[in-house]
This record gives sequence, C-alpha cells and structure tokens, in this order.
Amino acid sequence: MSGFIREWNLRGTCATLLAIGSVVDFLYLLSFSVPFVLSLIGQNMISNFGCFFLQFLPNLGLFSSVWIVFFVGVDRLISVLFPLRYGIFEEYLCIYILPMLTVTLGYSIYVLVEAANWALFVYPDWPVLCTNSDMFSFGMSTMLLRNGLLINGVSIICYLFVGWSLFRCWQKTPLTLVVGTYFAICFIRLLLASVTDPIFILHITPSIDALLTITAASSNAPILFAFSSEYRQAFRKHLKKLPLVGGIFLTQIGQQQQQLPNAAVVSMVGVFNNNAIPQPNSVGHVRHITTIGGGDGGTAVPKTMAPVV
Repeated sequence: MSGFIREWNLRGTCATLLAIGSVVDFLYLLSFSVPFVLSLIGQNMISNFGCFFLQFLPNLGLFSSVWIVFFVGVDRLISVLFPLRYGIFEEYLCIYILPMLTVTLGYSIYVLVEAANWALFVYPDWPVLCTNSDMFSFGMSTMLLRNGLLINGVSIICYLFVGWSLFRCWQKTPLTLVVGTYFAICFIRLLLASVTDPIFILHITPSIDALLTITAASSNAPILFAFSSEYRQAFRKHLKKLPLVGGIFLTQIGQQQQQLPNAAVVSMVGVFNNNAIPQPNSVGHVRHITTIGGGDGGTAVPKTMAPVV
C-alpha cells in the first residue's frame, strides 16, 4: 500500500483495487491474533459484548475483502471486453472507484450493525472464544452464506470469462496471476456455501475460508514481486529501509549489479578476441587483415601471408 501511494506508475484501476484489498486483508488477518492474545493473558473466554468490539475491524476487513475480490473480477472483465475504452476509467479513477468503495463499506457496515443487535443486546454475556464468527447468530450466518453464494457466484462468472479470454491470447501477466488466485478463492467459497450442515457452517466453513484468504493475501505480494518489474522496483525502493528486509534486498541488488557488468565484460572480451585480434592460421603462418577495394568503404578480409622464415 505504501508503494502504491508513492509510486505514480502503480495508479491503475486494478492496482488500486489490489492495494485496497491488501489493507482489508490485513484487517481480517488481525482476527486470528485476538484469541491468541487472550490465551496468552490466561483468559480463554470473554463476553460476547467485548468480543464484538475486538472483532469489529477484522470483520469489516473480511466482508470488504469479499467485495474487493468481486470488483477485481468485474474490472478485469471490463478490460477484456472493452480494451479500447478501458483507458477512460484510468483517467477518471476516483469516479470509477468511488461506487465500488461505497458498496464495499456499505455492505460491511450493514452486516456489523445487524451483528451488534445479537452481540450487544440479545446475548451480551454469552461466553465466547472471540473468533471472527462468534458475534453472528446461526440465522445470520445462514443469511451471510446465501449472500456469499450470490456474490461469489457472480465473481466466478466474471473470472471464467476473463480466464477464457486470457486462454485465447495467453498473456501471463502478474495481475493475471493474482486474479487467478482470486478465482480459486471464489470457486471454493462457492462450494462451501452449498453446504447446509449446522456444525459445518459454524465451525468448519470459517476455518477453510480463513485459510484461503490467508493464502491469497500472502501470495499476492510475492507474485507481483516475481513477475512485475514495476512492483519489484517499488518493493526494493520502499522495503530496503527496513532493518532485516532491507539488507536482503540490498544484497540481491548488489549481486545483480555485479553480475551484469561482469557478463558484459566477458561478452566484450569474447567478441574482441574472436574478431579483432589476428590469430595464427597454422604453424609458420600468420593472418593479416587487409581491405579489398582500396578505399574507406572496402571490406576487411583475412589474407594468408607467406611462411615466415
């Protein structure tokens, strides 16, 4: 996100959505630290009232992440269907992104307001482990799964069209690889939403969905660093200031800078030895470079001289 803010060459529509997605994914990943910290201080169970406030931002990131995945698919589909007119959205980026952010935050806040009724007024003293799903009742969890089925169903249709178009032209760009991870997430979420078993919905589905989200959130940055020169330059520019990561980046950059001049010198020496230095043709003979034509435009050809006595 820091590189996106400072680097103007990363201000595209999809790059903007990916940057927002990294923020909401980070908020969602904080949900796993809450029960861990509670266990460290020796308090395994807390009230549902307190858990609501601890898990407010992580759940805001969770439901925002679902919509960001959806809008990334829509954005890529628009770029595939209307490539010539897609540049208009780049020029009016704020107008293009604002409705997406409105829907994303609006839905997330709506879900949290509905959850507040259950956690703060109906069962505020209910002891929970304070996972990200404890603030939702079973009926609300079923409603969220139905909504997720609809959102991820439309998302997977968008990604199928994008994948079909990319299969025809086969352009393995870094954004394509990131979109591929989002496609896998939507597909598996679609399968999970079709399960109606109560135990599976309350306990198993959140764990699988969390694993998928963590995998996608942690794989986007390495993919962009490995396959995009612009993102790689931004990573090196901004992460080299960190103590540990910066040393690793500086070491890699130094090795690459040493390898490139050495390779160039070896190549130039090889060319010089093969083309510029006269070489002996056989024992007792030397090769002499003369020009045919007698003028400046003559062609240089080797000529064998008589044996040297």
